[in-house]
Amino acid sequence: EKQRGITIFADQAFFTWGETCFYLLDTPGHADFGAETERALEAMDYAVVLLDASAAVSARTAALFRLLRQWEKPVFFFINKMDLEGADIQRTLESVCGRLTEDVVFLDGQNPFSFDGAVGEFLAERDEEMMEQYLGGGIDPDQGKEALARLMKKGQAFAAMAGSALRDEGIPEFLHVLVELTRSEYDPQGPFQAAAYKVRRDGSGKRLVYLKVLSGVLKPRDTVRVHEEEEKVNELFQVMGSRLIPCRHAQAGDLIAVSGLKKAGCGTILGEDFGKKRPIRSV
Repeated sequence: EKQRGITIFADQAFFTWGETCFYLLDTPGHADFGAETERALEAMDYAVVLLDASAAVSARTAALFRLLRQWEKPVFFFINKMDLEGADIQRTLESVCGRLTEDVVFLDGQNPFSFDGAVGEFLAERDEEMMEQYLGGGIDPDQGKEALARLMKKGQAFAAMAGSALRDEGIPEFLHVLVELTRSEYDPQGPFQAAAYKVRRDGSGKRLVYLKVLSGVLKPRDTVRVHEEEEKVNELFQVMGSRLIPCRHAQAGDLIAVSGLKKAGCGTILGEDFGKKRPIRSV
């Protein structure tokens, strides 16, 4: 990866912004490693697609976006490399509208939830209640934010922001918007269910299965159903890049790695709907 300067294997980390914990899945953008990206989609609630502000939308980005829409994943766009000569937000947005979707709305990092101008018009065109507010004197900021979050969840809107990751410009503003517009609904009180999205071996050769916990709680030494059989989970780990951090339990919404499972593979559903596999779709 260092030699080629690209991501080859999907890897993950976690971070907290404000009071919200996010799991970050870094996936390959190169076509040769598209299978890694597709496997990671099993665990994603939202996707962030990075765009080059100095270039048009590439064919590979268009293919990734089609894949995300097939999986019905809400998408944010981050127009990166605004520090480069030739960077042009408007040109990039026009390229997005032409090659990806016309339902993209640009949010100004300094005041992302101002609904007086273009963002308000965007909401009014897609939501009847917002239309009434817009024509009646203005969209309530809190209600406008909820409407935008709802449209994004349904795949009817795609928020875009801009900045420079290299110079850390626009990143705090983007993370603020991410907190405000993302929604997740998981039930830690329900029966245990998880989806396996990756299988790897650690440095000692131990088999690790990476799980997205969909419902309930999982602890070390718990027994789970896999392919109509029961298997015992030995250890639970939070994953921070190459580091495996032991943890005492995981609950619905968490992404973890576990040891002890021998039969689970990518796409396997563990627990309540054991034995089922989700389709691995291709573009």
